[in-house]
Amino acid sequence: MIITSAYPDYALESYEIGKAVDYLLKPFTVERLQISLTRALQWQNQPTVIEKNEIFLKMGRKAQRFVFQSIDYIEAFGIYSKVYADNQMYLVNEGLTLLIDQLPARLFIRVHKSYVININKITSYDRHTIWLGQTKIPIGRSFRPGLEGLLSVFDTNSNEEH
Repeated sequence: MIITSAYPDYALESYEIGKAVDYLLKPFTVERLQISLTRALQWQNQPTVIEKNEIFLKMGRKAQRFVFQSIDYIEAFGIYSKVYADNQMYLVNEGLTLLIDQLPARLFIRVHKSYVININKITSYDRHTIWLGQTKIPIGRSFRPGLEGLLSVFDTNSNEEH
């Protein structure tokens, strides 16, 4: 969608609609219209990304389906990983480094060389530890800065709500 208006004040609002590709301020030139049309065609020709909400992980000779939201955390276990989900532990045939690449970054973060956690499962934290309910997960020194940045966003959002 290309939005046109004689009022520059509406530009920001037009993008907040979520489907605007460009905003043309009237009067506009043919060249400016061509730029907008090119942007719209490029946007239209982009492949649609379907975000999945589950993953199949190999356990022995079978593959087990996990809904991302059901996964609490994943722990490295040599060449394997332990997936903790639905109050159970599952041993999967993949190392943590390979596994993290298959997880959505909006839900999972590596907090230690041996742990990846679901950020929605965090119940409390301090400088050295994250709690997922009663489970304590250590925070690795090299992972602390990225995690502190993420948690400060949560703190800001929760402060705005109160």
